[in-house]
Amino acid sequence: MGSLNEPPSLQSLPEGLADAYAVTMAAFARAIAPERDMTVSAWADEFRKLTTTSSAEPGPWRTSRTPYLAEIMDCLTPSHPMTDGVFVKGTQLGGSEALYNWIGFVIDRAPGPAMLVMPTSDTAKKISKQRIAPMIQESPCLRHKVAVSRARDSGNTTLMKEFAGGMLAMVGANSAPGLRSMPVRYLLMDEIDAYPADVGGEGDPEEVAEKRTDTFGARAKRMRVSTPKLKGSSRIDRRYREGTQGQFHLPCPNCAHEQVLRWSQMRWSLRQIFELACIACGTVGEVDPGSVQCGSCAHDNPAEAIRALQTDDVTCVHYECEACGFEIGEHHKAELLNRGRWIHASPGRGDVIPDDDKNPWAIWARIGGTVKRFYPAYVKPMSWHLSALYSPLGWFSWTKAVRQFLRAQAGGYDQDTEEPLLQVFHNTVLGEAFEVAGEQPKSELLQERAEEYRLGTVPMEALILTAGVDVQGDRLEYVVQGWGRNEQQWTVDYGRVHGEPLDLSPDGPWAQIAALLDKDYPHASGCSLRIRAMACDSGYLTSTVYLFARGLLHRHVLATKGQSEPGKPILGRPTQQDISHRGQIIKGGVKVWPMGSDVAKEHLYRALEQEPGGFAEVHFPADLPNEFYEQLTAEKLMRRRTSRGERREWVLPHGKRNEVLDLFVMARAAAEYAGIRRVKWDSLERALKVTPASVVAPQSDAKIGAALPSPAPAPVARAPEVTGIRRMGGFKNLRR
Repeated sequence: MGSLNEPPSLQSLPEGLADAYAVTMAAFARAIAPERDMTVSAWADEFRKLTTTSSAEPGPWRTSRTPYLAEIMDCLTPSHPMTDGVFVKGTQLGGSEALYNWIGFVIDRAPGPAMLVMPTSDTAKKISKQRIAPMIQESPCLRHKVAVSRARDSGNTTLMKEFAGGMLAMVGANSAPGLRSMPVRYLLMDEIDAYPADVGGEGDPEEVAEKRTDTFGARAKRMRVSTPKLKGSSRIDRRYREGTQGQFHLPCPNCAHEQVLRWSQMRWSLRQIFELACIACGTVGEVDPGSVQCGSCAHDNPAEAIRALQTDDVTCVHYECEACGFEIGEHHKAELLNRGRWIHASPGRGDVIPDDDKNPWAIWARIGGTVKRFYPAYVKPMSWHLSALYSPLGWFSWTKAVRQFLRAQAGGYDQDTEEPLLQVFHNTVLGEAFEVAGEQPKSELLQERAEEYRLGTVPMEALILTAGVDVQGDRLEYVVQGWGRNEQQWTVDYGRVHGEPLDLSPDGPWAQIAALLDKDYPHASGCSLRIRAMACDSGYLTSTVYLFARGLLHRHVLATKGQSEPGKPILGRPTQQDISHRGQIIKGGVKVWPMGSDVAKEHLYRALEQEPGGFAEVHFPADLPNEFYEQLTAEKLMRRRTSRGERREWVLPHGKRNEVLDLFVMARAAAEYAGIRRVKWDSLERALKVTPASVVAPQSDAKIGAALPSPAPAPVARAPEVTGIRRMGGFKNLRR
């Protein structure tokens, strides 16, 4: 035994007894040592366990089964410079599992607040129970880091999982409170094409969720995964085109030509049978190829008695190389997937580096028609597209894809979604947005039809004016339409009033809108007209619109609310909104007028197609901006047949604005209120021809109508009564 001052390592220890000092120091070294740097794919290979409840292949996760997911998952590693990722995919590719691997990595290696957004709260609960909870339970490295599930423990609930350094919230895109619940560093958005267009009046749920990451700046990561839906309105398709547009290229096993798997190169054969119609006994039945003997009477028939029939049974499927024509069988798929690589068509700014550069954050990109090793500046989202043709062997086969295509070609609709089978095939197999034939006027043709009159003037045939007002975040927009016989309409005025839409003061934007009611629009007859009725959309800043309409009820200003449902009347029965402190309705208070937006748009689009002189023709002045016509025709009417009949949907392509279309709808609703279907146009025309004076709407203390004052004093005469517009009050005074 050495002295007590001698280092423990020099002291002799009994045989078999460990050096306590060495053990302590070794444990301390392990405790302070930084964790080895791992990518998400490496973590998944080492720690992720698939369960029987969540996978057809339970056991350890193997990225080698889905090698195309390696680059996608590695871009989600916190040390990677990518901030936004987009994955457009078909079915049976493991895209959602890549998101769950990222969740496991975050819990284990890079804790922080995370949010998984599903289309609805119900799907979020389903994913939590069937995918997230089993992953945590079956992976030892995660099990002890997530709070134990207890009935009264809010740290581990169905939609909230707390762990050291962070938490995971699972919410539905239809839940505004859930989306704005907390700031997050990691945002996972799955099936974004199924998100609603608006969540609780707060806007696009995708954008609402994205704002949750603002606090973390460049340290935040956002990933979007989805199967696309309709072209023009698909969120994921648009995001993909904004990104680097990566596609997975596979080399031909014969000529090594790299290519993207395309449906146009798929080849298949169908089983053929031979049918014999015996000329002796009349029996019809299937026979072996080359046989002419009847199976019933053994009569030998002539060759003409046999005909070949093609069945729907797929017998052989292969992929034809686009370069050499080699038949690539599905048994080649595993080898080809492991030799494949992502090549990005639009990588953005960056530097070309040597092909043998091992920089883990570099990508392959097509630069000037040549594939180069490239280190991007990562100013664009990384985006990837993959069809179900890449699905690993044993998952979604080429044979199954061909069968689904043949069924889709025959027509029919999906029983669950009621979507056409051809759309389902394009979305789920090809991973492509489907284009549905729709109705949409050409803005250029409308612009070419502009007439010689100018904004602010009223053509001869227009005899009634109505207005529509739309509320935007920083302005009010308005249009004034003139109406005449046969429901013809003329755009008389159009403009924007910038300012705070909440401001109802005399200096605010609403005061300028109110001033339009007193504006005299010069008529081609030498008279002038005023607005008879004005409809204001109350869908945004509802209480402000109510206040404005309440103060101008006597001027026939309507608060309207659009209803995007087929068959609704353009202007429906109003409902009282004002109540007393006792909860009783105040008669004479502000009303909300329901407005059948879909029907009004269909009427308008039909009218825009009319030839000059046709019924309900729409006329435009010569000085409208290009943007006016683009907004007027921004939406597309989709007509789709379902198992329940035809379904019509109005689709606004992302990035397009449709304020002018909404204004036209509101002006039409105001025209319905003004009674354009009941007006005696002869009386109006006679009144205008009798005096070259001005036709104006009554002042604020009179019912809406028109007076025809003469420039010179004259005895008062009554204009012919205009019946059918009792609501409007008709004409009041005719001065000569």
